[in-house]
Amino acid sequence: MQLRYYHRKRFVNAKFYLQEVTMFKKTAQRIDKVDTVIGPGTEFEGTIKATGIVRIDGKLAGSIETSGDIIIGDKGEVKADLSGNNVTIAGKLQGNVTSKEKTTILHKGTVVGDITTKNVVIEDGAIFRGRCIMGENKEPQTNNHNHGNNRKDAGKTKAS
Repeated sequence: MQLRYYHRKRFVNAKFYLQEVTMFKKTAQRIDKVDTVIGPGTEFEGTIKATGIVRIDGKLAGSIETSGDIIIGDKGEVKADLSGNNVTIAGKLQGNVTSKEKTTILHKGTVVGDITTKNVVIEDGAIFRGRCIMGENKEPQTNNHNHGNNRKDAGKTKAS
């Protein structure tokens, strides 16, 4: 019996699938490994703290914290701050995103809020309104741009 995976709307041989993923050094998310689901037609208000993958296809207000990935499906409507490893948005998000690895906004996705991440992907057609801080150092940067005003004579004026 040969294993087959559903990948990008078509079945492929398991051997080819694993070879493709390894060749491009991608990590594949299998839908059957989702640990927490807020399904379509479900509304939730509060904080979700999890260790695995969290998927939202319904409505959520509050916050999500996980060491795994966060997926907002195309029918998902979220008003929350998100914190996870990888964050993928296909629906609507109003809130801030903090991801350790990658944040992806798919072509139907909308994000109104700030993103702090190592890598970001925004597909053509996606909507993003906010700030994005990228890179290894995810500490918020302060606006200490003195533009040369830290000299000893800064602020002193010549008497006329």
